[in-house]
Amino acid sequence: MATDENVILVVSLLQNRIQALFLLASSQSLTSNHRPPEEDNKIHLVFLQKRDTEEEQEMWEVIAWLLFFFVIISLLVVVVYQLMCFADLEFDYSNPYDCASRINCVILPEFITQAILCSLYLLTGHWIFNQLNREKKQRLFKLGYLIMLLFITLFWMIFNALEDDEI
Repeated sequence: MATDENVILVVSLLQNRIQALFLLASSQSLTSNHRPPEEDNKIHLVFLQKRDTEEEQEMWEVIAWLLFFFVIISLLVVVVYQLMCFADLEFDYSNPYDCASRINCVILPEFITQAILCSLYLLTGHWIFNQLNREKKQRLFKLGYLIMLLFITLFWMIFNALEDDEI
């Protein structure tokens, strides 16, 4: 799964570089005809600003995902704490009143955290159904590639086995 993300990242970086080269070539051809050099510098500055905003957006997405990660870790800690309280109750280390009061102290923050996390996911638009068709096509392409590779390997294995028998 990480390799798929790396491939997508490399492809997007290559696309950005190709677009940059195309813009550079087109701006040079336009400047040689009828554009003063100071306007050429403006084009480069606009492109650099656009690239900076894309990099900033990617940086903020990484920061948001790190925030989501730590929030989920904190929710896991709260659930483990609740399980420990239930284990204490099960082995008679605490009474039901103490167990309920400990768990009730963390229930409200847990619900608030889950509500905030859910709203952040909805606001940022990170859910699987937006990317389902692309991911499905990518997996089908990978499946087709692997099946084709399997048949080619099988063909050459049989071909070499029969070739060895003829000698």
